[in-house]
Amino acid sequence: MIRRLTSTDASEIASLHIRSLPRDFLPSLGYKFNRILYENILQHTSTQAYGYIQRGRIAGCLVGVSDTNSLFKKIILGSWYKFIPLLIEKILRKPAVAIHIFETAFYSKSSYHQTKAELLIICLNSPLRRKGIGRKLVSYFKIHLKQHGIKSFIVSAYTHNIPANKFYVSLGGKLINTFIMYNKLWNVYELTANNGKK
Repeated sequence: MIRRLTSTDASEIASLHIRSLPRDFLPSLGYKFNRILYENILQHTSTQAYGYIQRGRIAGCLVGVSDTNSLFKKIILGSWYKFIPLLIEKILRKPAVAIHIFETAFYSKSSYHQTKAELLIICLNSPLRRKGIGRKLVSYFKIHLKQHGIKSFIVSAYTHNIPANKFYVSLGGKLINTFIMYNKLWNVYELTANNGKK
């Protein structure tokens, strides 16, 4: 079953993100940071989040937003005080982390694309991958965007994450740019809110 997710699901989403993508930067900041981050993301009016429910738990999720820049500005301006103590602790342990934190806080894709909508994260428990669940979650996000007159959205994938890149291409994603973040090269894909390829 797939259902809409809300800020009350932030704890489960944070845990799922850390479990399913342990080598990513955000999971490295710890559970508490990710829980607070998802609470803020899910409270934003432009956020759409969907979860695949298995045995009463969130086993897969997608978080997307119709205006990325607005989302991150609101989080930085409204909730910075919740993150600072957690981030200071991380920086004291590993000063190089400060650069990645800065990159995250001021993330913006407006410099390379006009589309405001973005699929921020999609993650699944390992046994559920390659079973069509990710595709179903994306279809829910597409339906929402289409209903609100949004014709396309973007998504980024680390270039060495071959399965993710293949997945977005299989959905009709068109490679429109690349950028460097967290010392990694990322691909940026544009997808339409329709089922067909652009």
